[in-house]
Amino acid sequence: MCTESLRSRAPLQNRMEMVGSGFFVVAMVTSPPIWSDECPDGLTIVIPANGADGVIVCELPSRERDQCRITGRNVSILAPGHPYSIAWHKETAVTTFSLSRSLCDEVREGLGGGKVLISSHPDAVDPIVWHLGRKAHAALAAPTRSITTYLQSLAFVMCHHVVATYGQAGRPSSRIGALPCFKLKQASDYIDEHISEPISFRDVAAALHISPFHFSRMFKLATGSTPQRYITERRVDAARVRLAEDNASIACIAYELGFQSQSHFTAVFRQHVGVTPKEYRVQH
Repeated sequence: MCTESLRSRAPLQNRMEMVGSGFFVVAMVTSPPIWSDECPDGLTIVIPANGADGVIVCELPSRERDQCRITGRNVSILAPGHPYSIAWHKETAVTTFSLSRSLCDEVREGLGGGKVLISSHPDAVDPIVWHLGRKAHAALAAPTRSITTYLQSLAFVMCHHVVATYGQAGRPSSRIGALPCFKLKQASDYIDEHISEPISFRDVAAALHISPFHFSRMFKLATGSTPQRYITERRVDAARVRLAEDNASIACIAYELGFQSQSHFTAVFRQHVGVTPKEYRVQH
């Protein structure tokens, strides 16, 4: 994991960082002209804020250089061992996630695959990654007692999404018939806004004015995951934070996060986290 490799010829303001199991996250405000880094062990994901404007140069395995413009609508997904530099045209708030190779392999194996082979996408348009990055930035800016647990959850969800989406050749979001990026962001926002309600992918489809059948197919083409699985992962993510942060009963948390019952919540939580909600609360 590259925790000390950040190099810059520009002042870094309000730098905040957190190291967790299988991830390292940094949030900062960077000024022109140059910011560069390399993470040899795992994936690097750079998420700039709205209004960002810059040029990223990424060195490919062939030694060729891929140069492209990035704005506040792009994220940069960079494979292991690919040095990169970013020339920012103005002061920019940036969040960077480093996801370890072991975490990526663990997620990939859980998805039924082998070792992770991900090519770099320096100018990807991925609302889910962007949204998770901004959540991490906000959490680091105003840390709470459960911030480590919260960021661990964000890192896992991000890793799952990136591995499922970019772990094969090509970008699923560019496939014919995939859910457009602006619709993908609307879906992600709707899920987060209604995570405490017993919503299903049909509710999200209705909010986007798309038939459930077509929405499910288009969402999977765009992300590599079914919408119902993504909803469940976001609920488990929220449950981790609640279990570590307050003393509400497990039954209450299950009800407030839209699970059918406490036993259903326990089964789903154990499937995704590896321990029961009660065991998780004791550990955290």
